[in-house]
Amino acid sequence: MKHPILLVALSFVALYLLADNLLSRQSPSYALEHPNDFIQQLLYKNPVEITEKGITISADRRGHYSGAGMINNYPMEFMIDTGATSVAVPGKLAQQAGLKFGMPVISQTAAGNVKSHQTIIPSLQIGTIT
Repeated sequence: MKHPILLVALSFVALYLLADNLLSRQSPSYALEHPNDFIQQLLYKNPVEITEKGITISADRRGHYSGAGMINNYPMEFMIDTGATSVAVPGKLAQQAGLKFGMPVISQTAAGNVKSHQTIIPSLQIGTIT
């Protein structure tokens, strides 16, 4: 081979471009610009079956139930707790979704008690359910 260095350099460029494309599809800005693609990717990972009788969500490889959704049109992935009485949103995601922090409260989680804030979620969508 006459130009092995050129071949190695071109291989690195191709790998960089492929990795950059894949990583950009995982970024929050890509999810905001292409929310339907984001939701379809997450639904493909954890299929959701919608029938006349209801919705079936398959568990992931760790046994958790999750799905794609949006809060105030901000796409995010949800872990779904079928026994929960409220919705918990990490502070950073709450800010990005434009939620206002209300009265501070103590919430009970599987990891113990945590400080949290009450809020109102004007728009909540999980899959095709609003």
